[in-house]
Amino acid sequence: MGFAGIGYRQISTNLLADQAVTQPKIATPGVKTANLATSTYQFYRYLGPLPLRDARSNVQNAVAGRVYLTPFTVPRSMTFDRAVIPIDSGSVFGNTRFALYNDNGDQPGSLVSQSDSGPMTVASPTVIAFSRQITLAQGLYWMAIMFDDPGAGFERAFAANIYPATTKLNGCFFANSGGFGAFPANVPALTADSTASHLTVIRVASLNA
Repeated sequence: MGFAGIGYRQISTNLLADQAVTQPKIATPGVKTANLATSTYQFYRYLGPLPLRDARSNVQNAVAGRVYLTPFTVPRSMTFDRAVIPIDSGSVFGNTRFALYNDNGDQPGSLVSQSDSGPMTVASPTVIAFSRQITLAQGLYWMAIMFDDPGAGFERAFAANIYPATTKLNGCFFANSGGFGAFPANVPALTADSTASHLTVIRVASLNA
């Protein structure tokens, strides 16, 4: 997959409007992603970080050009078509980027694919519809987000360390060498920090044999 394999296109924040009414919405316009019940957030059509804690009071202010990484598990081969970044605050002129990384021994390793830069949806979920769908095999992967607006705030996945404090599984970050822009092909030195965890989720388009 090319490093620019995910195109960026904003769509309605009514995330499940294109799905059967029997499937509950995981967000509606004007409602923060942190208000979601864990069962709704993790099952049905979306995958995100595990385990989740109540992070409603844990908004993290972003540092421009810093890459925030959170692990998630793909239980079987799946194809994904969009990501949802939990924006709590920021400038109407702010931008964000999204990427997926392979795992390298319980820490992020090589880049799978990344989005172009696109505008944030302030204080509401920002949806990135992929220009082409991405298939991931069973395994552990990492979702990466980055902002150009130092006023941006995102919802944390973990209120505190879930795993031992030294592991990257609680969340980790690095400063992108070129500032806000393209993600590196391989991650540089990482800082373990649960405040880098984020409630980003990706939508399952199909299950594969």
